[in-house]
Amino acid sequence: GTLFTPGFFLSLSGGLLAVLVMILLFRLRIFSLLTVSIAGALAHNAGQLWVAATLLFRNPVLWYLLPYLLLTGVLTGVVTGVFSFWLLKRLEGDFEQEEKE
Repeated sequence: GTLFTPGFFLSLSGGLLAVLVMILLFRLRIFSLLTVSIAGALAHNAGQLWVAATLLFRNPVLWYLLPYLLLTGVLTGVVTGVFSFWLLKRLEGDFEQEEKE
């Protein structure tokens, strides 16, 4: 299986850090959904890179990937944030229609 393999730890570290960052920013209630989404994507990439460069492979050369991961994090964060905003607006409209019926 894939339990406790490098891929498992990379996924776990990125996912946990992203969730923690997004919960913190969401609870502050001063950031938009788009900003929270971008921060989550950046945290996910940063968590994975940190685990890969310092714990799993112990190779500082991996830090050279940081600019590329930041760029892809912003892009995927924007896509996710825009889609989430659209989906929430759509769901709000569906709930309003159900209340009228």
